[in-house]
Amino acid sequence: MAMMPPPPSAGGSAGGSLGFMPTQSANSLGIASTSALPPPQPSVPAGYATLRLLEYFDALAGKESQHAHEIHDLNFWRSLTHTFYAPDGVFRFIAFNPSTREQRSFELPTPVIPRYLHTVHLSGVSSHYVSLSSTREYPCDQLSKVTDPPAVKGCSLGIPTGRTSHFVQVDRARMDIEYESGWTVVQRGVMRAGFTTIGGALKLQWLDFIIKDWSSLVPRAKIQRGVVEQVVSEEVVAKIRGDVKNGSKSKDDKKTSKEAGAEDEKPSSSSREDDRDRERPRITHPVERWSMPENPVNEYGMTLRAMRCLEITESVCQLRDLMDYAAQNTLGPMQALQRLAGELRASRPDKQEDSKASGEEGGQEGAAKRKGGAGAGPSVGSGEGNVKTEGQDEEPSGRSSPAKRMR
Repeated sequence: MAMMPPPPSAGGSAGGSLGFMPTQSANSLGIASTSALPPPQPSVPAGYATLRLLEYFDALAGKESQHAHEIHDLNFWRSLTHTFYAPDGVFRFIAFNPSTREQRSFELPTPVIPRYLHTVHLSGVSSHYVSLSSTREYPCDQLSKVTDPPAVKGCSLGIPTGRTSHFVQVDRARMDIEYESGWTVVQRGVMRAGFTTIGGALKLQWLDFIIKDWSSLVPRAKIQRGVVEQVVSEEVVAKIRGDVKNGSKSKDDKKTSKEAGAEDEKPSSSSREDDRDRERPRITHPVERWSMPENPVNEYGMTLRAMRCLEITESVCQLRDLMDYAAQNTLGPMQALQRLAGELRASRPDKQEDSKASGEEGGQEGAAKRKGGAGAGPSVGSGEGNVKTEGQDEEPSGRSSPAKRMR
């Protein structure tokens, strides 16, 4: 029986205790100690921001997603927005009218996004499908390579800031929105997304969707073919019958038909004419007619309900600073407006000095003009001094001026 090796001494190394040879230190091998280096930061793998964007759109799938039973619950959209958006995030939606080539920009902050998504799905949307092509992702060390956003009238699109950790640009983004009526709206454009890291997770700092074109489609199965019996007008029937009689009857028959027509032209009572119209058979012929569901979107590719939600949000967001100020100071609307306006004026003394200086200069110029006008007096021989100007009172003597007598 082989004897066990003796136990290591108390001052032995850990390697010796495991039965291995003690390793050499890093300093003895000429390697600098890593204790002074900062701890490694958790790195996000390449393409993770793009996957995060696709994960967000997958949650918007509607009835086709795993959350189909929750899409009509506002709390579900609040939870979804909290998961994917930063507290100060923004969603910008640039709508497009193909007929007039007009653009309309809408900016939705994070607190309003759940209400908008909830309204969209209540307006008849059954599912969303998003496809991203020509996608480029920029990590934080390559944000200087990001190109400028396209120009949009009346809207400033998002650009990377110091908080931006990842940026995704999609040159060809397509969103297919299917409605319960069968219509499908296809929106094509450019998508830009900026992400920031909060609690180790990537969240949307902003998301811009600039629509360049859109179209609405309906499945062929939704177009129904029907046959409707259309009544032929009496004028057409009379012409057809007249042509048949002229081609088949002889001259004697024509005379008798004329005499009978003359007798019919004699005045008769209204009751007999009504009875004759009722007894006269109506001639109908089948006509094909095609029917399809009504298009649910307007000229911007949105439902009327979603459009109203965006317009109300646009008006509310313009007063966002005032509402936040009123809530922080527990003031009413008018009191908050007056106090906020006073603080803004007090915080800009340079503009106040400029306005005062311009007002004083204007007052001096006006006084000089009035002084010059009073010293000049009426010109000799021109007759202008006697002409009555606007707002000038009449002479107290009651005599009219020469210009008035001339009129």
